[in-house]
Amino acid sequence: MYKSAEDLERRYIKTFKESVRKLSMICGTDLGEFIDELTRVTRIGYYSYIAKELGIKERLVYSYVRKLQRNNFKFTVNINMKKIGLYKYFIHIPEMIDFDIVRNDETIAWLNNYSITLNPIGTSLTYFVPYKLRDELISKINRFITSKLDRSHRGTFVHFYINTRNQPIFHKAPFGLHKFIHGFLFNEIVEMFENSELDDIMFKHIVDEINSKFSSPYDAVDLIILKEYDIDAFTTVQDISKKYPISQRIILKHLNNHINNKRIIRGIFLKTNIYSSFLFKFLGVFLFVYDLGNAVRVFNFFKNFDYSLSINFGIPDEIMRDQNYEFVISVQVAVPQLRVYEFLKFLDYLHRKGYVVNYKLYEFLPGTFVRFTIPYLNFDQERKDWTLDVKNVQELLMRRFMIPRV
Repeated sequence: MYKSAEDLERRYIKTFKESVRKLSMICGTDLGEFIDELTRVTRIGYYSYIAKELGIKERLVYSYVRKLQRNNFKFTVNINMKKIGLYKYFIHIPEMIDFDIVRNDETIAWLNNYSITLNPIGTSLTYFVPYKLRDELISKINRFITSKLDRSHRGTFVHFYINTRNQPIFHKAPFGLHKFIHGFLFNEIVEMFENSELDDIMFKHIVDEINSKFSSPYDAVDLIILKEYDIDAFTTVQDISKKYPISQRIILKHLNNHINNKRIIRGIFLKTNIYSSFLFKFLGVFLFVYDLGNAVRVFNFFKNFDYSLSINFGIPDEIMRDQNYEFVISVQVAVPQLRVYEFLKFLDYLHRKGYVVNYKLYEFLPGTFVRFTIPYLNFDQERKDWTLDVKNVQELLMRRFMIPRV
């Protein structure tokens, strides 16, 4: 317990200084460039794989990773969900749904994350949905959500077919001048957007991403391996083998043949524990767009925006079919506290200039964020495909791997 407001203020200042100290250790150093370069790694499992992709010595990779881990920097992998047959179904509603209610519904098996939002007070939910089973599963999810929804409120229901992570660029400037802390002015961010020309190659790349096919995973073992690397991008084959009754030989075979060779991983990224709630506001934005060209341009801008945490591209669900737009871009950003006004002005600028038809903004609270892992227990090992017969499949996999749900 804090004895006074002064004690609480001192704690704030201490936390601020600790955040600055940790960031100072990497910005302007080789470590900063190393963190940036990790985002293009596609082969995981061994330091030698990473070293080969980055073109540096293996001992340097080991040294850098150990130094970052000692300072509590944690890493995850960016998974190409389409290559394991999944996409994300995102729902935000402007009222609270108690997690105990969510926990008791059958759709909990597919839940990716749950969090309470502020301004407006509400709930955000993201589900993993197998593409082949989308109609029946989405129908179940929507019945559950709408049964809890005040009819006077309208939620946002979106199918996201492109999901990407982001993080600050650390090696471009000395820490004292780094925009990660100091932020931007309205004129600067507008200039950044206006100068982000959309070339034909980028447009084609994103359109190809939208239209790319979904694949089924090869095996439940693949999903377990991905789950472990989602938790810690630098876990080892030995660690996974100790945790599950699967030999190192089998794990390595699946890792190389089904994950690395199929390019299921799209980079190694910092987890968001680098952000301090005393330095940043955590904002979620839905940008509704009618024209594909504008949608791609807005998506591409936020993909290269230092403050974006995640960027998603998709279409509205049929429950919102009366709206006057075709595409939805969702961005979660960590905006420096002193620059929130500048960011809001930029959103209004996008609306006034016609780049977006409309937008919705909410503040999410990291402390209420409950995250679930890849739903590997919902994969039918015999049919080698996702299934809605979750209970029976989970019982079989639990007996095989003897593991609790994480």
